Amino acid sequence: MKFIRLNLATALAAIFLLATLVNYVQHPSNPGISTASSLGTNATVLYCTGLSSTKHHESGLVTFQNTSGEKRSITISVSSPDAKIVSTKLILGAYRSKTFDPSTVSAGSYFGVSAQFNGTGVIAQESLMSGQSVTPCISSGSRQWFGAGFDTTVGSLGALSVYNPTGTPAVLNIVAFTPTGYVAPAPFQGLSVLGHAENLIDLGSQIVDRADIAVRVTVLRGSLVVAGVQESGSTQSILTESSQPQLAVTYPAISTAASAYSVIRLANSQNRDALAHVLVDDGVYGKVNFTVPVAAYSTAEARISPNTAIAAGGLVSVTVKSKRPLSSSLLTGATKGLTWLTSSTSSSVVVVTDPLKLGYSNLVLANTSNKAITVTETQLNAGALQTTYTLKAHGTLSFATGTRLTAPNIATEFKANSPVLVATMIRASTPLGIYPIAPLYSR
Repeated sequence: MKFIRLNLATALAAIFLLATLVNYVQHPSNPGISTASSLGTNATVLYCTGLSSTKHHESGLVTFQNTSGEKRSITISVSSPDAKIVSTKLILGAYRSKTFDPSTVSAGSYFGVSAQFNGTGVIAQESLMSGQSVTPCISSGSRQWFGAGFDTTVGSLGALSVYNPTGTPAVLNIVAFTPTGYVAPAPFQGLSVLGHAENLIDLGSQIVDRADIAVRVTVLRGSLVVAGVQESGSTQSILTESSQPQLAVTYPAISTAASAYSVIRLANSQNRDALAHVLVDDGVYGKVNFTVPVAAYSTAEARISPNTAIAAGGLVSVTVKSKRPLSSSLLTGATKGLTWLTSSTSSSVVVVTDPLKLGYSNLVLANTSNKAITVTETQLNAGALQTTYTLKAHGTLSFATGTRLTAPNIATEFKANSPVLVATMIRASTPLGIYPIAPLYSR
């Protein structure tokens, strides 16, 4: 009798185990994007997407900068639209930088990159071979992502690069806001992205010939890494950071040079009209104020240059405020095309580098608060050389970058005593300021 009971218990346990396995297959877990805590207490992951190959006009690169005094080993995984993964390793010495081209290890037109390492101090940024666009890689995926300023007119490409670094398929919806209102094309609803795949979604396939498009991406299942890709004439830009709706944003350096074109594109994703108050300060001729109405579920532009009310010939700082949160982006350039840049969230630490050693002409810091702040500059691998500045309330500080960025493997940190610092680097250009670059905001 005891032998029969044992067999019965064993059989019941086997049935329970089988049922559990069947349930798991039918209802797989969805862990989302791995975080440092899930990989180990000392692990960090960075994600980059929207990187193109020469098959799509221009190579996209990732530059890793080690801001610590210790060697770091980085494991890199590259995904393409066919969901194939190729992995490689990179060793980064103390205070050293290296540039990685994903097209050297994987075939395809666009790539998503995951980089995992133990410890802290490694930062990464995406860039194009031309150096016209540099944008930070990000440290986590998104359930919701905003982008303002897309263009699908003739001669332009406005697209979303969507990267799923997990093994579980993700599902998303895309809605758009235009000067004439809300658009939600049926083909952009319920889109699926396979695990480990990188997809490029051409907005112009459904939203045709529009010059000012904002989008809201909502991830219904999973978590995704999203970037905007914009081609304007011969100029290509990547926007990785979400243009989250905000009540106030500051653009520290916008060109008003002769023949430069500069606009801030605004998007209202709410169901009530908004009024944007634009303050332009050139530091010499005084301040200019004007307002821009932004209808519910619509977009609008704040023209900075050419503008007869604003003195031409230099760089101006622009602050946009509204009682209702707005998304925004800056488009600036000349006849060859427009460079695209989103607003930066204020921070207490800014790190600047020159990943491709192409040289920058200016670095502009801005204080977004009503109180003066102290900013300490440290050249991280130059014997901790430090300089201290005082930045007045809502003031800016501009200086030539010089060896701060162009010396080999130099990374320069600016640390404020309050998280109210924003910065923009200007790549050497004619006219001045048509290639603004977003610095890094963590290390």
